[in-house]
Amino acid sequence: DYLNNCIDWNSASGTYAILIWDDFEIEIILDTFVVQSLFVDLRNKTMSSSFLGILDTGGQFTINRDAALEVLLTGSLIGPDTLVNEIIRLEKDGDIDIFDNLKILFSFEPTDVISPRSKEEAITLILGKLKNAISYIEGIAKYTGLVTGITGGLDSRLLLALAIDKIDIDKVEVYTNCRDLVGKARVIDEPIAEKVANAVGRKLKPAWMVHPLDLTEEKFSKVSHDSFLLFDGQVRMHVQFFEEYNNADFKRKVHKDYSLGLSGIGGELFRNHDGMVSSYWTKDRFIKYYIVKNFLGDCFLTKPDEQSFFNKLDFKISNKLEINSNKVCHKDLKKFYNFILVPHRLGIRNNAENRLFHFYSPFIDPSTVYQGFQNIEYLESSISFEKDLICNLNQNLADVELDYGIKPSDKVSASLRFKPYIKNLIPQKLYVKFRINKLRVPYTYKFERDMESKFVLFQVAINHVKKLNLPINIDVLLSSPDSMPIVYNLGYFLMRLERSNYFEKL
Repeated sequence: DYLNNCIDWNSASGTYAILIWDDFEIEIILDTFVVQSLFVDLRNKTMSSSFLGILDTGGQFTINRDAALEVLLTGSLIGPDTLVNEIIRLEKDGDIDIFDNLKILFSFEPTDVISPRSKEEAITLILGKLKNAISYIEGIAKYTGLVTGITGGLDSRLLLALAIDKIDIDKVEVYTNCRDLVGKARVIDEPIAEKVANAVGRKLKPAWMVHPLDLTEEKFSKVSHDSFLLFDGQVRMHVQFFEEYNNADFKRKVHKDYSLGLSGIGGELFRNHDGMVSSYWTKDRFIKYYIVKNFLGDCFLTKPDEQSFFNKLDFKISNKLEINSNKVCHKDLKKFYNFILVPHRLGIRNNAENRLFHFYSPFIDPSTVYQGFQNIEYLESSISFEKDLICNLNQNLADVELDYGIKPSDKVSASLRFKPYIKNLIPQKLYVKFRINKLRVPYTYKFERDMESKFVLFQVAINHVKKLNLPINIDVLLSSPDSMPIVYNLGYFLMRLERSNYFEKL
């Protein structure tokens, strides 16, 4: 009962933007982590949940070069920036005084969290939150059925264990993405996924897609077009416009009559994904190395350009996470995942898929996240906490190996336990110089070279990014499996908008 101020905010779940209009005033309530996107054209005072929808309202738009640089180097784009200067994404720290008689509100932080006194208690508490989160969709699943994807990793395994703990197994459909290679035998890419499905008595559904290099130029163009539309023109890491599984038609074939899906974004909360074993990192190590250089190496053309970029990134992240010192603790890293990576990268897929079906994300339920912040000291140095969650939920799933080389029911191997300690001891400059830079030599990534030699569209898109004359070596980014698709996506975005009458010529 919102009008009588009788909402239990501890029960607020999901990603949403709720609009309330009483003839005199509009109020918009956004989910706790602002995963649901709302975009505003600052000139025309137009608001929409669609970025492409606002672009289509007319007028000329100019490229936000800082935003383009940020998304290329980090895979994310911290709001309120978007790829054009005239549009912002609504944020807690953004400019929200833009309409008369409009208030923007945000869901409150949950208060029902407890500080555990042991790892066992921490596991019990977080399992209670996760089961409660799944119970929100239990009634819906009885009628619609549930589809969830399976890989060899922990997050999809934990999702499945939670689902079948609360939902009739006959209502749960499991699938995995598979490559259909022209002229070669069809094989399931994830053999572990088949074992996972069999362990709970389900038959794995292979979701076949054609490998990008087996597409024709015409089909490559259509796949890119369809992905561009489904993802609302959002350029992010792991949202490859040239992959069939990012098309609406592909999603519909996977789901068929099942209108409910599970998303595993936010699973980093349950393991020491960062490999942080010291009490804190310097902010320089976090901003410069952990986020960018440990993946891309030295890619800036000049030191002043590099310093300028990292100063701006430092300001945005410190402001978002309320970091007021030169030290970053483990809780700051977990907040980085939930307050930056979830809404500004991982949640982009949720927003896209929610246009087709309802995708629920129990790992980013606010009550779960804030309880997870209390459990950080029990995560140890690797994956032990999340694998123990699986063991507590379903022994059959715990006895199937992971792509980490162990089963959830096994003890964590010595290499998994001690690798973070070794990596933390190595000076970051040396790690980048002798490890990463040798991996990021231009023109050495075969998949990228094959794509560029086969598809004219790929060449055109890359050239559009190079025409921006950003202060980085684009060919270094093209040598990375993670950043190469981002370069293509950005180029495709620039190309599409340049062809439109309302976009300023580059």
